[in-house]
Amino acid sequence: MEWLTHPFIITILLAIGLIGIAVEFSHPGLGASGIIGILAFALYFYGQIEAGHSGWLPPILFAIAVLMLIIEMIVPGAGIFGISGVILLFYSVVSAASDLTVGMTSLAIGIIITILVIWILVKFFGMKLMWNRLVLISEQKNEEGYRSSEDRKELLGQVGITVTPLRPSGIALFGDRREDVVTEGEMIPANVKVIVTYVEGSRVVVRRFSEEENK
Repeated sequence: MEWLTHPFIITILLAIGLIGIAVEFSHPGLGASGIIGILAFALYFYGQIEAGHSGWLPPILFAIAVLMLIIEMIVPGAGIFGISGVILLFYSVVSAASDLTVGMTSLAIGIIITILVIWILVKFFGMKLMWNRLVLISEQKNEEGYRSSEDRKELLGQVGITVTPLRPSGIALFGDRREDVVTEGEMIPANVKVIVTYVEGSRVVVRRFSEEENK
């Protein structure tokens, strides 16, 4: 398994892992991106342990980092859990490498690749980052504060089209209004008609729209 510790392979594994976690963090639901990302990091730590470069502490720290990121997704804490999780994740990766230079260089290149891929996904595929979600919430404030839940209830029964795949969360367009939505559990690809079935606060639930409903 020496090939797993080659600097080139390490960089690719870290890039895949970071991309997977970044995409999953922006579209929670533990989809394929999250699983692939975790598997890439698992291969990285496995290779370092098998080569004798690392013990079990770095992967344990990595697991704690992922847990902190999950907590940030479920219960936002002003970025405290998210930032701490990212720092701990980077530390676990570097501390597991054969030496500091290899670890930091591979991680730095992996981060650059991740930024480039995420930029492509945002620019050309309409992916919305977690920061964009926070900005969206901010933009939804009116003069009295956040837009009322009654205002969002206007979406109930409206038909829109998915801008991004819903796995099960994503973005849908209702007229000229982009909304974060979540399905009732099914996976819906992009450019598919959906109908809003439930609205509660900022939670907008949709399902695939059947053309038979037009009749």
